[in-house]
Amino acid sequence: MKILDLETEDEKKEENQSENEEWVNDAKFGDAKDATDLAISLMAHRFTDSVTMHGLKYVFMRDAHYLRRFIWTCVVFLGMSYCLFIIYQSWIAFLSYPTILSVSRKFESKSEFPAVTICPYNVFRKSRITERQEKALGRLYASYFVPLDDNPVDLSEFDDMDMLEFYRNASHDIHTDYCVYKGRQCKDNLFRTTITDYGVCHVFDPSDSPEYKYQNTAGQPGGFEFSEAVYVDDWTYGPHMAYDGYRIAVHSPGTTVFFLRDKGFSLLPGYATDVAIHKKKYGFLPKPHGQCGTSKLEFFDEYSQENCIVECETRFTVESCGCRYIYMPGDAKYCSLSELEWCSYAFFSSFANDTAIFDNTKCDCPQECSKIEYDLHITHTAPTQGYKDIMLQLININIDSAMQLRLYYTDLEYWELTETAVYSFERLMCDVGGAGGLFLGVSFATMFEFVDFSFEMMWVWILRQYALRKKRQNQVHEVIQ
Repeated sequence: MKILDLETEDEKKEENQSENEEWVNDAKFGDAKDATDLAISLMAHRFTDSVTMHGLKYVFMRDAHYLRRFIWTCVVFLGMSYCLFIIYQSWIAFLSYPTILSVSRKFESKSEFPAVTICPYNVFRKSRITERQEKALGRLYASYFVPLDDNPVDLSEFDDMDMLEFYRNASHDIHTDYCVYKGRQCKDNLFRTTITDYGVCHVFDPSDSPEYKYQNTAGQPGGFEFSEAVYVDDWTYGPHMAYDGYRIAVHSPGTTVFFLRDKGFSLLPGYATDVAIHKKKYGFLPKPHGQCGTSKLEFFDEYSQENCIVECETRFTVESCGCRYIYMPGDAKYCSLSELEWCSYAFFSSFANDTAIFDNTKCDCPQECSKIEYDLHITHTAPTQGYKDIMLQLININIDSAMQLRLYYTDLEYWELTETAVYSFERLMCDVGGAGGLFLGVSFATMFEFVDFSFEMMWVWILRQYALRKKRQNQVHEVIQ
């Protein structure tokens, strides 16, 4: 009996399948509109029975009890709702582009020595300028503090003066007689001259010399030691005339610092200053995860945020004053003393206070994506009176008017700080796939099953429209005939 029942059931399935195929064929040829609707219904039931999404076939099971279908409908609905909620939360987390800053400690057998920019606070030497030029500097830099005499200097009489040559001729020289690097006397080719917002400065930069490029031994013996006198008797008016000593900046080798006002430290005359260096390498992410980037510069081959700000400041200075300050790049003429008096310094003040310039509204100067910075541990030591007397007798140097700098790596290591994306696109796909697989049992192949079913239904609908159109045309021909 069981065998007969199975045969009867198989015969019914074959008969139903044969009838379904006939209905589908009728729909394709436009013999009946109801046949097409039935074909679409049968295709939908066949899809729900075979799709790999869990629970969907029980929702549309025709011979199941309505209570069972209702329970499965609730299960599928709740699973789909929570799955969509998880996907939404994952998408919001992805669009926030979170990052972390990972820190790692790196060791090396030798470390590239940084460049050291040395700038005297006393920008001009009195012995190198004329009395008339000194009065002009006094009017320019000290008129707010020192009353002008009855016959003040007209700064316009110096408009034809070459400001670059004036700065170079009136500035301080660098002396390498008391300079030691890696235990040996410094060579003159390790120094170069540059111009910053502190005037003419001297840069110790061994990066171009393979012999001196690296510090091979940690500590003071492998570092840089430099002594220089502070010419107190040669003081005159200048932009930083209120202070004695030198301004020092430690920066990446091969680079130039333009703004010592924003970085560096001061060396006091009469003291020995020890500077222990700790190098840090930074790596930042561009948008959308980070804020670093680059922009094309007109006067520099290599991008840095400082170079970009210098160009921006130069552009605004030339537009406002028709000239540029002594440290600015470009081909515009340098500002004369009279132009500095009536325009440039007032503009520099407004430029520094213009927040729109530094929030990239006027200057597109993002942080560079990789850079090197140095943490400096600075200590000062005062020499004894006995040592002062000895130095005065031996080499005729007054220690109270000299400064001494010792700069070195304490360890041949550096810290690497790298900005890393926390929530990547791959992690988003994993979270979406995990939520879909846990609550609905779906995968990428399941999504393609829905796409394939949609195209199949669309094809049947197109055939239906074509068949109905064909049928109407035949009816019109029959009426005409």
